This record gives sequence, C-alpha cells and structure tokens, in this order.
Amino acid sequence: MFYIIAIILISINPIFCSTFAQSALLAALIEIKQENLPSLAEFKERIASKAEEKTVSLFIQSDQRYSLTEKEVKLNIVLDSEKGFINATSVIISYPKDILNLVAIDTTESDFSIFLEKEIDQKHGTAIITCLQPFPGIIGKANIVNLVFQPLKKGDAWVKISEDSMVLANDGYGTDVLNEVSGTQFLIGN
Repeated sequence: MFYIIAIILISINPIFCSTFAQSALLAALIEIKQENLPSLAEFKERIASKAEEKTVSLFIQSDQRYSLTEKEVKLNIVLDSEKGFINATSVIISYPKDILNLVAIDTTESDFSIFLEKEIDQKHGTAIITCLQPFPGIIGKANIVNLVFQPLKKGDAWVKISEDSMVLANDGYGTDVLNEVSGTQFLIGN
C-alpha cells in the first residue's frame, strides 16, 4: 500500500515528495521482508526438528591386539552419515600417552579434501582434526583420517573420540548432526 502511494507522489512531484516517498518505500520493503521471515517459534521449531534428525556417528576401526614389537599401530577414524550430506567435521581424540605415541595423522586415504587442523598434543595425549568437503559434501561411510601410533609399552589402550567433536550438515544452517561417538580398546602385548 505504502509503495503505491510513494510511486504516485514521486511521479507527481519528485522533488517535493522525495523524502516522504523514500520513507514510504523503505517502510513497504521492511513490511514485505518481515512477512517472509519465520517467527521466533517457527525458527525454534525448525532447529528442534533438525536436532531430532541427527543420524551421524564417528567411530574408530582397529584390530583388537597389537605387538609391542610392531613399529606402528594404525587406527582409522570413520564417519557414518545415514541421511544428508556432511560438509565439515572436527574430531577430538584422546589416548593414553604412556602406552601410545601419536606420530602422524595420515590423510592420504581420506574422503575429505581440505584439512584446516591436524594438531597433536603428545603432552596431554590428545589430537584435533578439522576437515571440510565442499558441496555437496559426503554421505554414507567415509574415512576421515588414519592415526599412526607407536606403541611404547604393554597394556590396554583406549583411544576415545570426545563428545565435544562436531559433524556439520550441508543443510544451510551448519547444524551439528553428530549423535554417537565410540572409541576403541585394544591390547599392546608381547
């Protein structure tokens, strides 16, 4: 309604009515823009429904037993996305630093193409891997990285994925869709 009045006034006397017409056009555009925006309740409902759709897990594949004489223990971090494409993931792992030394984060067999972070903190027995896959992303099972450890002594070794890890969906919102993490336990023997 306001924009029709503004157009009529501009066509009659553009100099005299320009300020009023500009204000009317601006008000009309704001009104139109607000009609297209969801209400706060609708927005919260959308976010809640996205949270219910979480169907992504991170897990570690490994053998159950390794020898202390082996030069390296290789563990595979895998993403499993049942529904929807994934564009990014940030995986936080922890390991027993007295039993294992993380010597490398190998990305050569990864299904992700861009790595923003591959940080090893041997002092605290942690590592962070952050990677991206451009549009459309990844769906199904995907190899993130291979962790290469050097065994230091005999014992049970737990390598865990933190629940603070994230997997972001290609849904226009970057929704964290991670709902399950599982590490692995294995024995370093003779």
